[in-house]
Amino acid sequence: MSGVISFEERAVATLRDKLGEAEMARRKLIAFADGHCNATAAIHDAVTNLIMCRDIEEVAEVVTRDWPLLLRVDAVAMALIVDGQAFRFDISGIHPLEKAWVKQAGVRANPVEITGGANGSPLFGAISRALQSQAIIRIPQMSSGMPEGILLLGQTDATPVSSSEGDQLLAFLGRSLSAMLARWVGAKN
Repeated sequence: MSGVISFEERAVATLRDKLGEAEMARRKLIAFADGHCNATAAIHDAVTNLIMCRDIEEVAEVVTRDWPLLLRVDAVAMALIVDGQAFRFDISGIHPLEKAWVKQAGVRANPVEITGGANGSPLFGAISRALQSQAIIRIPQMSSGMPEGILLLGQTDATPVSSSEGDQLLAFLGRSLSAMLARWVGAKN
């Protein structure tokens, strides 16, 4: 019976390969779920931190000082249009901007734009040259007369990764920031 071909070894090898592929897919899925869970928790912490702010100045401080640690990014800035004038808020303070820059970035981001490249957006300020990837998140205008703009999150070494779930979380962060800004601007008017 030396002429009989054994398919058993080949079938077992094929099954082992498929089992290895399934195990790799399982590991990737678990890593994705862990990352998504961590990102969700970080964004919830950032919004909770924001809710505790007493005024708009504290909002700016929390966003630019505390959020980089909470969100595990290297830089956070926001550019807002308030009462027809544009400003950038970053760790170094408040800086005037051209309103058109903020408007254009907000239109592109609608609601989130994730990119990578040699430099971050100039709206980050001086640190933009060190950034390799960024998320630009639209801060929608809640109602007429309320602030609008963008939130910028930057990384010095990360490759940009976009997913619909991650984009939804970042859009939630932008809407939450918008609601808090409207709360404080509305309280002053």
